[in-house]
Amino acid sequence: MPEHYPIHFTGRRWPAVLATSVSHMLVPVAGDPQGYETVSVSRVEVRGDGRRWRTTKALGLWRTFSEIETSDPAQVMGFVMRYGDPNQKPDDLPVEQPSPPVRTFYSYKWDELAGVLRLIGDCWQKEPGWGPRDDGAEEAGADGVCHVRDGEPSEQVHRFIHSDLAGWKPIIGRFDSRTGFRLDASSLADFMVASAVQHLFRRMPLKRCAFCSHWFAFERTNMKTCSDACRNALSRDTRSDD
Repeated sequence: MPEHYPIHFTGRRWPAVLATSVSHMLVPVAGDPQGYETVSVSRVEVRGDGRRWRTTKALGLWRTFSEIETSDPAQVMGFVMRYGDPNQKPDDLPVEQPSPPVRTFYSYKWDELAGVLRLIGDCWQKEPGWGPRDDGAEEAGADGVCHVRDGEPSEQVHRFIHSDLAGWKPIIGRFDSRTGFRLDASSLADFMVASAVQHLFRRMPLKRCAFCSHWFAFERTNMKTCSDACRNALSRDTRSDD
């Protein structure tokens, strides 16, 4: 996967959450075509048509997703509200309707994707001095800055990316007459995998947003927030504290 091409993605987030709960699902056992097991998954019910969002570059939200406890409805809800369901494709985006429909998302299969992203995320290491306090909380003001380790990606990660992910068909390359060659992701899951691989091969440092604590890649050390919205919100909070 070319590491320097822009990644285009259009998704839909769901800010109007009606309810969350834990559900139990009967799912196939990996490696056993006749085996099934019961697993706990989060269920998120939303109302309306959601809100579109677009990006033309890799984002650090893949690492935020990799840390989600998928059986915790609150964590799953937070991700769906801000970014959407990883498995939803642009073609699945609803047509505007007079009466806002109710839709339900489940975190089933989120763990598989999170595992892929954690394997890539393990190539980063935190700067010295960062880490949890003895009481389990992060150090005051810690932003979790981390860099790709020397020697990464390892042979194992290289093999994983170039074999297991080589057939990642939903990532489509195309030529744009205005911007040149670009990559198009067909789902949020595909976009996160492409972002993680691109960040790894570009050796992009990551840190936590000073406002929302989500991960983002940064090119300037003085960057504190992951988005304009978080920068503005942090500025308002700072002014109100003065």
